[in-house]
Amino acid sequence: MKTVCEKYWKHDMPDSYKFEVNWKHYFRITRMKTTFLKRVIQYGEIKKGTRVLDIGAGGGTDSMPLALMGAEVTALEYNKSIACNLVDYIEAMRKYTGKKPSIKVIVDDFMDANLKKGYYDVVISNGVLEHYLNEDERKDFIKKLFYVTKKGGYIITGVPNGKHPYRKLFREKEYGGNNKSLPELNYDKELFEEYFGKCMVDGIYLFMWVFSFPVLLSPLKYLILPFYTIIRLYESCFPRWFRRKYGFWLLCVVRK
Repeated sequence: MKTVCEKYWKHDMPDSYKFEVNWKHYFRITRMKTTFLKRVIQYGEIKKGTRVLDIGAGGGTDSMPLALMGAEVTALEYNKSIACNLVDYIEAMRKYTGKKPSIKVIVDDFMDANLKKGYYDVVISNGVLEHYLNEDERKDFIKKLFYVTKKGGYIITGVPNGKHPYRKLFREKEYGGNNKSLPELNYDKELFEEYFGKCMVDGIYLFMWVFSFPVLLSPLKYLILPFYTIIRLYESCFPRWFRRKYGFWLLCVVRK
């Protein structure tokens, strides 16, 4: 996994993980949370004092909104430059709000990090697990997820929907953070069930803004895009088979 991380950051420059803290940014992360975060808050029952581990935290896209809600977040990031950006982001948010967000930054690989057993109420990883191609390494990763989560706590993992009809196009065009130079495992709900078994609470197919990227290539984009926007805003109103096929992101919720 370290090799994958090193190769990824050669492609994806750390500057893309810097945030300018102003009223627009603050409004967006506190009032317009991502679909992934909404589910984390819903299932993890995030409140003041909730202990959260964010694996592959990046620049703090998920860590910061949770910390601003009062959660005690441990942000685990392998890349030092990205971790430094996150530290700067925490300081900038402290200056803006007058209160330092409770985010502890650890620079390490998840499998090597010295983390307490059963310490976290919620463990999240977004866009990480699909890069573990070796089955033994993948099982070790999942085993450690359970190790660091307290009894009754939640493990919430997000990966691309491996059966999305535009999956190949997303990777080729590198839409939505995709990197075609990195191999990825294609996940579906059944594969999650195989790994997590009876502990799995739910497998949810989510729509995200990148779902509309292929439409932008179409000459009819101005006619079709409003329809995609409606889907994004009212995803729960659509039948399960539709969400299963066209949801760009797959979310797995597990309770220990």
